[in-house]
Amino acid sequence: MRLAVSVLSALVVTATLLFTSVAAVVGEDGSQAASLQDVRREWYKLAQGRTEFEISDPALVPSQLALAAKQSHCRYELEIEQVPIRFVVLKDRRFAILYCSAGAHPWNQLFDLSENSTLQKPQPVQLPLLEHPDGFGATSRPLGTITWNSEIGVLQVELGTDISRAKLRHIYRLGHFATSFVVVRVDYHCDECAMDEWTTIWTAPKWSFSTKEK
Repeated sequence: MRLAVSVLSALVVTATLLFTSVAAVVGEDGSQAASLQDVRREWYKLAQGRTEFEISDPALVPSQLALAAKQSHCRYELEIEQVPIRFVVLKDRRFAILYCSAGAHPWNQLFDLSENSTLQKPQPVQLPLLEHPDGFGATSRPLGTITWNSEIGVLQVELGTDISRAKLRHIYRLGHFATSFVVVRVDYHCDECAMDEWTTIWTAPKWSFSTKEK
């Protein structure tokens, strides 16, 4: 009799634990779904069907983007009225360009808002940059300005400050698989060198994977 009671008690405890675990998982999934719905609703209310637009009111910044900027130490709210946040859509992917004020060395930062997961948690985008003395590096915080040229469909990063006499400009396009930005050209400008226009110093080669039998 005691054995039967013990077995029955064990079954009851096991069933209770299983029910609690399932309920917790269902509750967590429901909470995440509700959170995603809130984020989507916030985005669509802001975008209003637009693929490119700007906002200069900090109160309109999507909550998850504001949190991601804070975690990245991007003080966009200090200059947002003068330099609005710009939102663009490239190949069905959403991006936001923020001007981050931080003392004497402000920077621009590009955030990816594309997928469901990044709508909930926007991700800083790593951009390849010319690295002295040779090669390329990558950073999500280029010390310069990021602009989107919608007429020709390219992203531009201009490195340098108002007092810099020499500047570099990187030209990017979204990669073929839309997973990252690739640099296609680097231009150079020097005020001291009597250069009135930008000079191209590097252009991406056209890759060829074809082989010919000898």
